[in-house]
Amino acid sequence: MPKLLLVEDDLEFASSLQELLRLEQFVVEHVSTGKEADERLANYAYDLVILDWQLPDLSGPEISELARRRGLDTPILILTSRNAKEHRIAGLDQGADDYLSKPCDFDELMAHLRALLRRGARAKISKLSAGALAIEPQTHKVFLHDKEISLSKTEFLLLEFLLRHQGQVFDADALLNRVWSSESEVSRDLVKVYINKLRAKLKIEGEPPLIVTVHGVGYRLDPG
Repeated sequence: MPKLLLVEDDLEFASSLQELLRLEQFVVEHVSTGKEADERLANYAYDLVILDWQLPDLSGPEISELARRRGLDTPILILTSRNAKEHRIAGLDQGADDYLSKPCDFDELMAHLRALLRRGARAKISKLSAGALAIEPQTHKVFLHDKEISLSKTEFLLLEFLLRHQGQVFDADALLNRVWSSESEVSRDLVKVYINKLRAKLKIEGEPPLIVTVHGVGYRLDPG
């Protein structure tokens, strides 16, 4: 299911839109300020972002510009009541991928979101690998020495993140912020549990573990 961040300060409209999007099988997280949106985009992964233009602090285009400067490539749609041509140009120039005026037809909005998802999927890497380890993000398949390994959804997301950042050390808090939903109730101890599960499933007799504990610092994927 696609994970979507909705940034909208009209709480009644946001509630209605969330309900409709969830019926379309989206996982929706909602924030109502630009600061909250910037923090979420800096620390969590999403498949799509819907930004309201006018927020209490930062504007939608300002948020998208900040995110693009950090290297975010997630598709962004700006949803706003501003219809002037110069506003559309400004929004797109500051990093948005699409623009839709409010009020909008929900079916039309869904068509735009599907198009953005297709565009994003084409841009995604089809395979990630390091040493004997390989994963396919689109199919959630994992291979070690060409043998397929079965992982849970959370195990896969954790491994994918570590593989995308191989060689870097992350403590439990960093992994909680990057892998788990901001709305989930998880602890540092749970991170350790999942690290141990991954180690057990990826263990090859006679070879060092792929996930290394850097004592007092955190965890690192080291393919050798």
